[in-house]
Amino acid sequence: MKPSPLSERKETYFVPVEIGEGNLREKASRFLSFLYPCPSAEEAGSRRRELQKKFHDSSHQPYALRLGTGAEITEKASDDGEPPHSAGDPILNALRHARLTNSLLVVVRYFGGTKLGTGGLAKAFGESASMAIGNAKLKEFVPMKTIEVSMPFALEGHFRHILSKTGGAPLDETREENCRAVCEVPVDMAGKLEDALAELRERWTSTLRWKWK
Repeated sequence: MKPSPLSERKETYFVPVEIGEGNLREKASRFLSFLYPCPSAEEAGSRRRELQKKFHDSSHQPYALRLGTGAEITEKASDDGEPPHSAGDPILNALRHARLTNSLLVVVRYFGGTKLGTGGLAKAFGESASMAIGNAKLKEFVPMKTIEVSMPFALEGHFRHILSKTGGAPLDETREENCRAVCEVPVDMAGKLEDALAELRERWTSTLRWKWK
């Protein structure tokens, strides 16, 4: 996957575009893995409940969840009754290795009668998690910030040029006495956008105004 021009950041993250699945057999045990795009802990809970209902006869359903980016990233992992650190940690490590965020990965295990041991379990859960990631379509995740800008019509073209250079995109626009635009811009480009807006306002001595949401 080729990063976009804006991805020259200290850290680049990815999210699944759709559900990725894997199916692994290890000594008669089955490991069914499911990778979901998941923007919140609430949605993660809902997804897990769906799987618990669908695979109610499974042995265990360990999982890992990653939300956010950088210093504010949140991680959670559960062995769901498997030996400590034999399931949740390998699944979480697979998410970390793929630099995934806002993602939930659940591995449903059906015990086949032969014990795998802690090492064998960790290997199987890790491979199953990686399989779901490998089968998923991923895209780069760019944290966005919303800004509302009010400007004279004469500055609209200049503003669109600035917005484009900072990787932003319009969400909504109204045209009355002035042009009002609500836009999204990558979080790490927000400062550059604000500096450019301040320079534009000073150069044109205009009534250009903005506020972050």
